[in-house]
Amino acid sequence: MPNLWLDGNNLTFLSPGSFHTLSKLRELHLSRNSRLAYLLISLDLSHCNIFEIHPLLFSHLSSLERLNLASNNMRYFPQAFRNLSSLTRLSLEGNHIEAIGRDSLKDLETLHDLNLRKNHIWIIQNGAFTKLLRLSMLNLGHNFIAALPNQLFDGLIQLKTMHLEANRITAVNCTFRHLLNLRNLYLNNNQIASISDSAFSYLNKLHFLHLSKNNLSSLPIHLFAELPKLKYEKLTLSR
Repeated sequence: MPNLWLDGNNLTFLSPGSFHTLSKLRELHLSRNSRLAYLLISLDLSHCNIFEIHPLLFSHLSSLERLNLASNNMRYFPQAFRNLSSLTRLSLEGNHIEAIGRDSLKDLETLHDLNLRKNHIWIIQNGAFTKLLRLSMLNLGHNFIAALPNQLFDGLIQLKTMHLEANRITAVNCTFRHLLNLRNLYLNNNQIASISDSAFSYLNKLHFLHLSKNNLSSLPIHLFAELPKLKYEKLTLSR
């Protein structure tokens, strides 16, 4: 069954595993279930083999706080998050998303936790995160990101944890300069060969920095001088 319409019912609850047997499901329609819309707080659609989501699918779920779309087959960032005014946690881990456009995240202003781990992301447009002023955790680990433009993470003023491990990053410049509340930064298992003197400037709250398993042979002398709260640093240098 590639398409399932449950529009216009009186649904108030969806049991775990409701769609487990629908291995070929491509479109799921839950609109005009007014009671569901008012009551639903958490929705788990992981492991459903979903390829695409209709833009209006979640349009009436104004109370939804947690949405799990992990381990599906989406190649494009869904455009279905409009009106999710209570959403704080979103997982798209384990899909096949390749790019995050400037407007991909514009409707997710209430997010605290965004998990994009294990996708195929290699393009992120500048300005993609400017609306996420409340985000505290961003997981971009295990993707194909190679470059970190200086304005890439502008807007993430409340971010505390950033996962960029297991990508293809080769250099770190001033990308993190505006992340004034950052406490945990994971850059391990990349291809980093150079880090600029001011790469971690202004990160006064950074506690944990993971740089192991890169291609670093040396570091700037004063790289950690402006990190007064750094407690844990994992680093291996290439010979």
